Amino acid sequence: MNKIPFKKLVIQDKSRAIELLDTGYIGLGNVVYEFEKKLADYVGAEEVVAFDSCTSALFISLLWEQSQGRIRYADVSIPSMTVPLVACAIREAGLNFYFNDATDWVGSTYQILGTNVFDSAHELRRNQWANQKHKDTDKLCFSFYPTKTIGSADGGAVATNDKEFAKWARMLITYGRNQQKQYGNSWDYDVEMFGYKRHWTNLQAAVALEQLQRLDQTNEARRAIAATYDAAFGFFTNDSDYLYRINVENRDDFVEKMGKRGIECGVHFKPLHLMNPFSGIRVENQHKIEKAYKTTVSLPFYDTMTISEVHQVIRATKESA
Repeated sequence: MNKIPFKKLVIQDKSRAIELLDTGYIGLGNVVYEFEKKLADYVGAEEVVAFDSCTSALFISLLWEQSQGRIRYADVSIPSMTVPLVACAIREAGLNFYFNDATDWVGSTYQILGTNVFDSAHELRRNQWANQKHKDTDKLCFSFYPTKTIGSADGGAVATNDKEFAKWARMLITYGRNQQKQYGNSWDYDVEMFGYKRHWTNLQAAVALEQLQRLDQTNEARRAIAATYDAAFGFFTNDSDYLYRINVENRDDFVEKMGKRGIECGVHFKPLHLMNPFSGIRVENQHKIEKAYKTTVSLPFYDTMTISEVHQVIRATKESA
């Protein structure tokens, strides 16, 4: 029986990563800056700043928005059906939040309501900034977690046209070190403010850069798989490059049956208001969210799936649902 994982990360060209391992230049450096420039060109934004995770990208973006007085509400809003780290980033930035009842966003971009920050951890597309007509003050945050459309060991980035933010963020995430000056050696530098160590590394950037250079092709492959799923299941509304979700009765039983057939499925996402740290936080339309959670399941969905594997998933889905 051919086992089909939920996600698979494929690095076709490992030469850049191997070169870095051989030379030892695996920390912060020029490959990170190269990736930032190429990703900015790809999405159509003036600036991209890379971080050690999307969580850090969200946190730093919210911190900046707060410092600029653009967050006008005491509480911001996020879907309850999202990853816990989004809520953690908001809390770390010193903001309160509540949960809204958005359940259809999963796999694409959503706005942290009440802010100019967008969580695009699950979607990365060419001209994304320009096509969505973002304001210059907006912050579009990406993730390079291994399961994403571009996967590395981890990592994140913010796309923006706000050059002042980009300069500030680069200093802040390198412990306040001024990135604009050129120093003659590795120790003669200045620190201009208290900061954090949340920068990305050359090695992680090299892994992601290889995938960015062929992202059009891998996104196209995922859309073709989604179209095959759509035709088989009668769905025509799934626009995600990251997840393919369906709704089934007896969801847990379905996942178990698929597992016995060698097919790994996922669930996206368990509502945050059902988790201990968030249990007392206000939630909109709780019944709707929990009903959606009980039936949602994500099928295997990655660019290197073969036609045979796709049809294997389709057959198993129809027989297990």
